[in-house]
Amino acid sequence: MANVGGKPEQVIGKSEIVKQTYETHVEDATKKIASALELPLNVIVLAKLLQAKISEHPHWDCRRTPHALFVDCIYVVAKKVGVKITSRGIAQKTKTVLGIGTQPRPREWTGQFDSVIKELLG
Repeated sequence: MANVGGKPEQVIGKSEIVKQTYETHVEDATKKIASALELPLNVIVLAKLLQAKISEHPHWDCRRTPHALFVDCIYVVAKKVGVKITSRGIAQKTKTVLGIGTQPRPREWTGQFDSVIKELLG
């Protein structure tokens, strides 16, 4: 099977996928993600602040892993401040640096935490 670049995709076994998923969740992947996305510093800082506010909120139910929540927050902040970024682009870059792609899914929680987002981002 060929990927977008025309090169054959590497076939990864299920055990390797499980290992990469575990390692991604155990280590703090925020630095790797931030570096890979090459976004302005203000987007990364605001995304990290938003992640902290959401994850510390009493109603947060951990429906997203910490690194997935960070990816969601990057997406929300980038859209709010006008930085062009796509969901697919984020997923591809996180797959490159973490071995597992993480697609932003902020719709799963942003409605419930809209007041927190507005408080931080205006």
